[in-house]
Amino acid sequence: MGFLFCSVILFDAVKQEEELSMSKKTMSIAFPRGGIIPAAVLSLKEDKVCSPHEPVKVPIEYGQHLVDDRFAVAVTGKSSDSDEKSETDAAVKKRAEADAAAKKKAEEIDAAEKKVENAKAAVTAAGTDTVALDAAQIDLRAAEAELLLLKA
Repeated sequence: MGFLFCSVILFDAVKQEEELSMSKKTMSIAFPRGGIIPAAVLSLKEDKVCSPHEPVKVPIEYGQHLVDDRFAVAVTGKSSDSDEKSETDAAVKKRAEADAAAKKKAEEIDAAEKKVENAKAAVTAAGTDTVALDAAQIDLRAAEAELLLLKA
């Protein structure tokens, strides 16, 4: 009688594992600290070792059991790999835009500094000609103001 009882229990356990592995509906879960999913659940040859926060598709009954017992959390939406990739892509794009803006501003400052130098040379070249001197001083003040705005 003991043998029959053990056989029935083992048969039920095997039947439950087959039902779990044959389930059509799946859900994504992730283990906060990592975990191991039995091979029978995923219909694999070996147990699946999961790293922390790695999304894994499992049969919904098994996944819900792990979520209810707080061994795992349900994962919704995109997988974390694609989220990390999109975040990385966005960061790279933002960095490239910032570098381009900094380069453009540096070029504008260089151009403004050249205008100031040219205006100073024009003031020196004007000498005693008051009309040319006044025009050169106005140009110098405008170039210096532009440079100050760019450096601010």
